[in-house]
Amino acid sequence: MTLVNSYKPLEQAIKDGETIIKIPIPKLLVACAVAEKCEGIPNRISSFLDLLLKNLGGGAGDYSGLYYPILNDKGKTYRIRLSVSLCADALKVMGILKHYGACLHVCKDSDGVMTGEVHILRHDK
Repeated sequence: MTLVNSYKPLEQAIKDGETIIKIPIPKLLVACAVAEKCEGIPNRISSFLDLLLKNLGGGAGDYSGLYYPILNDKGKTYRIRLSVSLCADALKVMGILKHYGACLHVCKDSDGVMTGEVHILRHDK
């Protein structure tokens, strides 16, 4: 399993045909999760941005979609809050995926917590 800690190693892993990678960087992992939810289609990021803007208004609503639970290396769960910069990171991930005709599957444990393991899937051309 290849360890990926930034965009360049992610791109290289995809290019090299890796199928399973480990992402220990929480922000990159969340960006990959958002890219997965958007199914690699950049226009779908707008739904995340809309949720962020609604949250800024302070109105009542369910904002649980803004938080991503992650399992750290010590086995403890913590949450990362989605931000505009993470949405931009997700767009960068989507660009890499589109270039190589791939998509991602971010693995979660039985409680829905991201483990850091990510599967790279190839699109049939």
